[in-house]
Amino acid sequence: MEEEKLKIILECAIYAPSARNVPPWFFTVIQNKAFLNKINEDLRQIMLSSEDAFIRERAKKKILMSFIMQIQ
Repeated sequence: MEEEKLKIILECAIYAPSARNVPPWFFTVIQNKAFLNKINEDLRQIMLSSEDAFIRERAKKKILMSFIMQIQ
């Protein structure tokens, strides 16, 4: 992703509203696709072992992209 687009996205996130106007977030940007795919697959395995049926069903979807954002 182009650095300028990334900066705009992060700036918008930083200034987004939060409860009591106290931003509790911390952002980490990972652009290594292999690492993102590994995190995604690990998450899928955790979700499949959940006691919540909705979460298990969500994990069965072909595309589970919880940590991957593609900006065109």
